[in-house]
Amino acid sequence: MGYLQGVRPPVLVSTLQDEINDLKRQETETKQEAETLGARVRAMSEALEAVKAELETGEANHRKLTDQAMKLREHLEKVEHA
Repeated sequence: MGYLQGVRPPVLVSTLQDEINDLKRQETETKQEAETLGARVRAMSEALEAVKAELETGEANHRKLTDQAMKLREHLEKVEHA
C-alpha cells in the first residue's frame, strides 16, 4: 500500500535534500572556477596586449636602426668614392 498523498517518507526527503545540497555546492564551486578562469583569461589577454605593444615598439626601433644603418652605409660609400 502506498503513502498518503502529501506524506513523504523521511528517508526519501533526506536523500533528496542531500542531493540538492550537493548540487548547490557543485554549482557554487563551478561558478567560482568560472570566475577564476575568467580572471585568468583577462589577465592573459592584458599580458598578450602588453607583449604585442612591446613587439611593435621593438619592430619600429629595428626599422629605424636599419634605416640609419643604410644611410650611414650610403654616406660611407659616398665618402670612399669622393
